[in-house]
Amino acid sequence: MLHLTVVRTDVLRDLGGLALGIDGAQDWDVVLRVAELAGRERIRHVPRVLYHWRELAGSTAAAAFEKPNVVAAQRAVIAQSLARRQEEGEPRLTTYGWHIDYALPTAKPLVSIVIPTRDRRELLQACIESLEKYGGSMPHEIVLVDNDTREPAARAYLDRLASTGAARIVTYSQPFNYAAQCNLGVREARGEMIALVNNDIEATDAKWLDELVSLAARPDVGLVGATLYYPDGTLQHAGVVLGLNGIGDRPWIGTKRGFAGPYGRASAVREVSAMITACAVVSRARYLEAGGMNEALAVSANDLDLCLRLSRAGYRNLVTPYAQLIHRESASRGYLDDPANAELSAEEDAMFRTTWSKEIADDSLYNPNLTLKGNAYALAWPPRAGYSS
Repeated sequence: MLHLTVVRTDVLRDLGGLALGIDGAQDWDVVLRVAELAGRERIRHVPRVLYHWRELAGSTAAAAFEKPNVVAAQRAVIAQSLARRQEEGEPRLTTYGWHIDYALPTAKPLVSIVIPTRDRRELLQACIESLEKYGGSMPHEIVLVDNDTREPAARAYLDRLASTGAARIVTYSQPFNYAAQCNLGVREARGEMIALVNNDIEATDAKWLDELVSLAARPDVGLVGATLYYPDGTLQHAGVVLGLNGIGDRPWIGTKRGFAGPYGRASAVREVSAMITACAVVSRARYLEAGGMNEALAVSANDLDLCLRLSRAGYRNLVTPYAQLIHRESASRGYLDDPANAELSAEEDAMFRTTWSKEIADDSLYNPNLTLKGNAYALAWPPRAGYSS
């Protein structure tokens, strides 16, 4: 519950004040209605500790379900907000809070799954077989961008996929450039939606693609990323905090499956400033509108750069815990093992920092009371901004 909220008097009067009949969820309702009326660009968060929250027996400060009928009230508020925004979705109560199961478009779009690859047949085959097994209900095609595969077993596997129609093969014969390979795959794609997938990804259930597409199809959304786990079941990716430990880092790496995060943050669909694109879905039109990936960033930060350019174009980037896959991170490349590639990565990080210095210094979705060194979401002391000395 949001106890301390300041709203312009005329705005609140235009809304008719606080609604009746939704005891325990009035603040949700007023915040949602104000946001819909004002637009996100007119909403600000004051990054200061302005008050402390006291828990009293019988208060929702102590337990969210102390008040009777609060669940029904919350469900009604969410459903009413969806109706006002003319979005179809089903609010579902989970262990950690509410999840809106957004409806897929009536005519399901074709999804082009774009996978850059080179050699390493065993990785690619595991990826393709998992996609075939857990393809879900979405119509899709697989577009493999082959970066000069030489290994005989991998070459034979690519030929077999092409001959059976299981995948289309697009040839990329230049030195490795992840951004250029993704851009080529998107240009060759036939789908309205693009799923950027690394060849070391493995799907584990049939709901992942439906979830990502249902969110990416919303009118104000850019990239939608999956939650990724290492093969041992620990967390590998759930979004990126810009400026954390350098140009950006991933929170909660190595935590066990089921970790909820602070106030359930890791267990909720949430907006992030950036993410890696080892498994992410975006509208093809929006990808192209943002200019695609920056091919000057061949090995590093090209995905973060794409996120920020989508944001600049007016789109939000989301990460969902309801699409979970395995990621054998960098198993197919290991480019940082090569000193030349490590040097190139450092140069590209510097280029990214120059282009996006303001965003790196102040991730708008990460409170300045929190640290940029070490583990994300720990308190910074002194706070990084927002206080006078």
